[in-house]
Amino acid sequence: MIAYLVPRMSWLLTLLLLISHSLLAQNLALKKAAIASSTTQAERTAHAAFDGDKNSRWESSSSDPQYIIVDLGAVQDIAHVRLRWEGAYGKDFTLAVSSETTAPSDANWTNVVDGTWVTVQDTQGNSSLLNDCAFRQSGRYIRLYGTARGTGYGYSLYEFEVYAYDPNPNLALGKVATGDVNDLQAASNAVDGDGTTRWESAHSDPQTISIDLGSVQPIDDIRLTWEAALGKDFTLDVSNDGTNWQTVMPVTGNTSTSNEYAHLGASGRYVRMRGTARATPYSYSLFEFEVFATSNNLVNQAIGKTGVASTTQGTLTENYAFDNDRLTRWASTANLDNAFIYVDLQRTVAISRVFLVWEQAYGGDFTIDVSDDAATWTTVGTAVNNSFHFNEYRFTSPVAGRYVRMNGTKRGTTTASNGYSLYEFEVSAAPPPLPVTLTRFRAVAQSTGVRVNWATASEQHNAGFEVQRSANGADFTPLAFVGGAGTTSAAHAYQYLDAAPLRTSGYYRLKQLDTDGTFAYGPVVVVQAMPALVPLSLYPNPTAGRATVVGQVSLAGADHWYLTNSLGQVLRAEALRSALTPGLSLDLQPYPAGSYVLTVEAGGQVVRRGRVQKID
Repeated sequence: MIAYLVPRMSWLLTLLLLISHSLLAQNLALKKAAIASSTTQAERTAHAAFDGDKNSRWESSSSDPQYIIVDLGAVQDIAHVRLRWEGAYGKDFTLAVSSETTAPSDANWTNVVDGTWVTVQDTQGNSSLLNDCAFRQSGRYIRLYGTARGTGYGYSLYEFEVYAYDPNPNLALGKVATGDVNDLQAASNAVDGDGTTRWESAHSDPQTISIDLGSVQPIDDIRLTWEAALGKDFTLDVSNDGTNWQTVMPVTGNTSTSNEYAHLGASGRYVRMRGTARATPYSYSLFEFEVFATSNNLVNQAIGKTGVASTTQGTLTENYAFDNDRLTRWASTANLDNAFIYVDLQRTVAISRVFLVWEQAYGGDFTIDVSDDAATWTTVGTAVNNSFHFNEYRFTSPVAGRYVRMNGTKRGTTTASNGYSLYEFEVSAAPPPLPVTLTRFRAVAQSTGVRVNWATASEQHNAGFEVQRSANGADFTPLAFVGGAGTTSAAHAYQYLDAAPLRTSGYYRLKQLDTDGTFAYGPVVVVQAMPALVPLSLYPNPTAGRATVVGQVSLAGADHWYLTNSLGQVLRAEALRSALTPGLSLDLQPYPAGSYVLTVEAGGQVVRRGRVQKID
């Protein structure tokens, strides 16, 4: 699902700058420039709706219509707006995105205000003080335009938040969570996207919390954020029906409050944590239970590198944040809000991801900064009122820097004994470049298998693509090679049919090869598990001539069969002459050496499939 912008090519399927605990992307409007049609007091200007302070607010005059506009600073892929109203809410209003992409022409933003707007949300009869508006639109400026107030006062917003599209969202967010009738706090608190609420079980073993994702989904990464009452021994399980469970991760002896289990390679509609031994005499208590379809595959460049911190607490030194061990941690001096930690990568790196894994003493307000000399810093990410133990920054265009810093200005916890405490501070570089401009890469399950297709806008010295597949998102094996177009500025489209896909979720990627033998990997996409098929066995296999289906396998109801090559091209198709497989024989002599797939269908649905290797 993830494609990254890299130096020698432009993955047009790229991520926007994201910071998240994996619930929401960073509020793109935070501390950005804004303008409004009117204000009532000096401290209630448009900027108050974008300052991250839920006590300050913008307030318009008491008339209709009114507007407020924010400049995101650059074109962004917008997917979500959250409006936090004071009591003076908007009853009828629209959200619109401007077609203007340049800076404001003057102090009144004339080119923006009087420009062309695309309406993305039309709300009528609102009575809520919290509006979540989902849509998908690219733009630099976004406007709220009120046409009817909900009260006799003006329009008054505490916060106007704008979020980017997240291609790898938390699948558990807002879904139905179930605990036990004796739970002390509701299971829904673990999937509400609020890092201050929590599920709390009874004070006994075993205990279970399960989540219904709504449909069968790929499950590759699970993150658990515990309160101090953490689980010591537990299993993570998945199920398609909520009754029959499969354990994908057994855990014993856990002592961390921030657990992440990646590259699970599982799928299911339901996911659960089943605790069998508590770490304390109290309950099992989870702030957040997060589930993702894909895992991070980038290499952490900060492992073993030198760290520098403003202060340390006892023996909890800064190098523990860069040792790739989530049981060791750095901690700053207690009860101080201003603290920093940075890492020296020892060379300038094109940074595409920064990932913070906090202990319970997390940062509330902080920035992520980069520098070439550890003296002059550039802020590339900002967090305000953070309450989560996992913070992830991903960048569309990699940011360059030798040094990367977390600069804290407010602790997330006010306990006097707490400072800032990080288990891990990860920094990843952009993936290796490909000499192509890839405009599309998809893998789609079909009745005939999994169709992998991709397209390029241009290619340079491109020998071709090796299509690769994995069962877990980490270990890939080649399926086929598809020749490239060499050097060209013309668009090209490619495809490959995996006619014998995995029965678990399958992960696909491209290995692009240059004519000089160098290579690089593309993005990874995941396809949900295909329904189980009874395989056909062919003999001899491999063969230089004919191959015959082995065994008395019934084909009752099947109407035809066809043979495809490694590119998914149909080479031969015939109606079935018998309801039994004996006598179903293939003559491969006319075809070159390679891998071939025999598929049997009934009413357009695949019922049997077998692979055979042709040799010279």
